[in-house]
Amino acid sequence: MFGFLSKGKMEILLPRTSYAYNEVIEGKVSMELDNPQKAKGVSIELLGERKRRETRHVTRGGKRVTEHVTHTDVVFSRSLILDVEKEYPGKQIIEYPFQFVVPDPGKPQQPNFGEGTIGNILKVMQEYAPPPSPIEWFIKAKLDKSGFDVNKSIRLYIS
Repeated sequence: MFGFLSKGKMEILLPRTSYAYNEVIEGKVSMELDNPQKAKGVSIELLGERKRRETRHVTRGGKRVTEHVTHTDVVFSRSLILDVEKEYPGKQIIEYPFQFVVPDPGKPQQPNFGEGTIGNILKVMQEYAPPPSPIEWFIKAKLDKSGFDVNKSIRLYIS
């Protein structure tokens, strides 16, 4: 649809998309530009995000309504610079190997609410609170240039 804006294509080459914690993810970023282009560099990022839903009560037009807003919190981010600022050639496939170790999330830490009435109330509330949503994992590669970046993102499944 936006072919006139195309500057090239980028792929993330992985043997699979499912990994275990503490496992090494090895792959390659493959990039082919339509024409030579000056860019700030090529990078790749392993990203873990968690969705959090918030419910708010607001007044609109004199009526009280309930709003549901979803926030995305970044719980893990690790970036690698694969190449530096330079003129990148056109009509040529360039490949960059990379590897990440999937972090071990460890045991979730339980907050210490202390003793006493308030501490006991907070402990009970914690027990009935909904569990946090699972972490969604992505690998994102990018050629950073002014205007439109050339990028690619892949969802990973980590357990």
